[in-house]
Amino acid sequence: IERERRGFLPIEYTGALFDADAVAMRNVEGWQVQLAAGVALPDGFVWRDSANVDHPADAAFVNGLGAAITLRGTLLYQTAWTVKAAVDAATTAEEIGAIVWPS
Repeated sequence: IERERRGFLPIEYTGALFDADAVAMRNVEGWQVQLAAGVALPDGFVWRDSANVDHPADAAFVNGLGAAITLRGTLLYQTAWTVKAAVDAATTAEEIGAIVWPS
């Protein structure tokens, strides 16, 4: 549950917070597919951050945001595996209660 929650929080990229929920990920992935197919971004293309501020965006921006979201997802899975291993190794309720999600 914690991994899922953290995975949908806004993500910091280029000094701003951007949405990273399922809709945002579909938008990023959609543009990445179009860019890979050779479709150019329209003139004046922007990406709006989670505070509704527009940021000029080019292909590198879109791909970088996608990479940041993907990397965070991978790191969250790795952390979840570590937490799960700690829970599996715990032998008492107190040990389980002492397990916290790392920062």
